[in-house]
Amino acid sequence: MAVHLTIAKKGLLLICIPLVFQLGFLPLAFWMRIQNAEAQRWTAHSSHVLVEANGILVALLEGQGGLRGLALDLGPEFTDQNFKQFEELPELLEQLPKIVSDNPKQQALAESVADKGMKFFVWIEQTRQAFRTPGNGQGVERIRSGAGKKLIDAVRADLQDFLKEEERLASERDREVDALGRQTIGLFIAGGVLSTLASVIVLWIFQRDFSRRFATLGENARRFANGEALASPLAGGDEIGELDRTFHTMSQKLLLSQMKLREQLQIVQTILASMSEGVAVVNARGEFILFNPAAEKIVGLGMADLPHDQWSKHYGVFCADGVTLFPPAESPLIRGLSGESVDGVEQVIRNVHNPQGIRLSVSARPLRDSHGEIFGSMSVFRDITLSRQVEERIRLLNEELEERVRERTSALAEANRDLREKNEENETFVYSVSHDLRSPLVNLQGFSRELTTTCGDLRELLGAPEIPDAVRAKGMALIDRDMLESISFITNGVRRLSTIIDSLLRLSRAGRVEYSLQEVPVREVVDRIVKSLHSTAHEKKATFEVGNLPDVWGDAAALERAFGNVIANALNYLDPARPGVIEISGAVEGNMVTYQVKDNGLGLDAAYLPKVFQAFQRFHPQSGPGEGMGLAIVQRVVSRHRGKIWMESTPGRGSTVFLSLPRRNVSGLD
Repeated sequence: MAVHLTIAKKGLLLICIPLVFQLGFLPLAFWMRIQNAEAQRWTAHSSHVLVEANGILVALLEGQGGLRGLALDLGPEFTDQNFKQFEELPELLEQLPKIVSDNPKQQALAESVADKGMKFFVWIEQTRQAFRTPGNGQGVERIRSGAGKKLIDAVRADLQDFLKEEERLASERDREVDALGRQTIGLFIAGGVLSTLASVIVLWIFQRDFSRRFATLGENARRFANGEALASPLAGGDEIGELDRTFHTMSQKLLLSQMKLREQLQIVQTILASMSEGVAVVNARGEFILFNPAAEKIVGLGMADLPHDQWSKHYGVFCADGVTLFPPAESPLIRGLSGESVDGVEQVIRNVHNPQGIRLSVSARPLRDSHGEIFGSMSVFRDITLSRQVEERIRLLNEELEERVRERTSALAEANRDLREKNEENETFVYSVSHDLRSPLVNLQGFSRELTTTCGDLRELLGAPEIPDAVRAKGMALIDRDMLESISFITNGVRRLSTIIDSLLRLSRAGRVEYSLQEVPVREVVDRIVKSLHSTAHEKKATFEVGNLPDVWGDAAALERAFGNVIANALNYLDPARPGVIEISGAVEGNMVTYQVKDNGLGLDAAYLPKVFQAFQRFHPQSGPGEGMGLAIVQRVVSRHRGKIWMESTPGRGSTVFLSLPRRNVSGLD
C-alpha cells in the first residue's frame, strides 16, 4: 500500500496528529524564512553603506596625503596617483544620503558629511590650483593656515559618528541573522524530533515506506544542522516531502548568506589591501592571523609561525635608537593582548629586505568580542622615515638660522653702539656750536644797540642850526630809511637765531641729561599741565577731557616736558572756526602703556606725517609761534625711554598723537 494512499484515504485518522503538526509547522517555517530573508537584506544593506562610507574615508585620507605630497614636492607622478580616488569624492558624497534614506538619523549625518566633505573637496582643489601657480607659495600658506585640517577633522568627526551608528546597526542585524539562523535550525530540529515522535504512533501502518522517508528526512536534518550538503529531495506530495524540500530551500538560502558573507569579507580584504598603512592581527595565543599587503611591503617579510619572543629577531625590529633589539614584552601587539591601547611607538625595521633600515610609527588596540573578552590584538603602522628626515633637515636649518640670527644680532648691536657714539658726538657738536654762537650773538645785540644809540646822536647833530637844510634832510633820510631799517633786520635776525640756538640747546639737553628713573604718576603730571594751560584754553574756547592715565616708569621731569609739548601743540593748532576739544587717555597693553592726545584741530595731510617729528618742521606757521622743535624733543624723550611715538591725522578733522611707554623698568633704559 503506497504511503500517500494510506495517508489520503485510509490512514487519515491515524495520521491526524502528524498532519496537524505539519500544517502548524509549515507557516512558522515560512514565516521564519521571510524573517531570515529580510534580516539578510538589511545585513547586506549595512555592508553596502559601510563600504560606501569607508570609501569616502579613504578618499579623504588620500586627498590629505596628496596634499603632503604637494607640500613636500614629491613630483607629479606621486601627486596624480594620490588624487585618483579623491576625485571620486563628490560622487561618493552624493550617493551616501540616498542609500540611508530609510534612516532619518543616518540621513542627517550623511547630509552633514556630504556638505562638509564637499567643502573639504573644494578647499583641496583650490589648494591644488594654488600649487599649480609657480612661485607664489599660496599652496603652502593654505596648508599652514590649518583650514584644511579643520575641514577634514569636521567631516571625519561626522563620518566617524555615521560609521559608528552604521556599525552598530550592522552588528544588531548580524546578531538578528544569527539568531534567526539558530531559531530556524532549532525549529527544524524540533520539527524533525516531533515528526519522529508522531511517526512512532503510526509506525505499524507506515513502517515500510514512512520509516525510509523519515530516515532520509532525519539525515537531511542532521546535515542541515551540521552545514553539510543535503541528500536528494524526497519524492511525493505529502508533508514529509514538503518538509524535505523546505530543508533544501533553507539550505540554499544559507548558502546564499554564506556567499554574501564571503563577499563582505572580500570587501574588507580589498580595503585592507588598498591601505597604505600596514595592518597586523594576532589571536589570543599571539599567533598571526592577518598581515595586509602594505604590512608585508613595509616590513619586507610576511606572517611567520613564531612565538612572540622571536619576532624582533626574525623581522629585525629595533628600538628608536636603531641599535637595541626591541624588547618582546614591549611589542605593541602583545601590549594590546593585555588590554592596553598603544599609540605612536617608534620602531626601526632593519633586515635583509631593508638593509638601510626604515622607521615606523606603530599603534595597537585590543580586539574584544560582544562580552568584552579579548580575543586578539591589532596593530597599524606606517613608514615615517621620510618625515623624520624632513624633521631632521628642518632642525638643522633652524640651528643654521639661529646661528645667522646670532651673527646678525651681534652685528646690529655693534651698529647700534656706533650709532649711539655718533649721536653722542652730534649732540656734543650741537651743544658746542650752540654755546659758541652765544658770544657772537651777544656782541651783535650789543653793537645793534650801540648803532641805535649812534643813530640818535646823529639825529641830534643833524638838528643843529648850522647844518644846511639839504644836508640835514639827506642825513635824516639815511638814518630813518637805511640805518634804522638795517638795524631792525639785524635785531630780528639775531633774535630768531637766538631762538634757534635755544631750541638746539633744549634738543641737545633732551638727549644728554641724566634721567632719574622712578614710577611716574602720569595723571598728576597731566593735571598740572592742563592747569597751567587753563588761561590759553579759555582764550581759544577749548576744553580738556582727561580719562584713565596709568602710571609708567621713567624720568618725571622729562615725561612732564614731553606731555606738555604734545598737549600745548594740540592747543596751538586747534581750528578757530569751532570749539576745541582735547582728549587725553591711556590704556595698558602688556608691559607698555599707550597714551593718546586727540584734538579736533586743523589736522595734517598724510604726506606730512613722516616729517612731523623732525626738527624745525612747521606745517601751520600762522597758527602760533615756535621753531618746530617741540615734537622733535618729545620724540627724543620717548626714544630714550625705549618707547614709541606716532601720529594719525585727518585734514580738517584733527590729529591724535600716540605715546607708548614702559610700565616697568626696561633693560637698557637711559
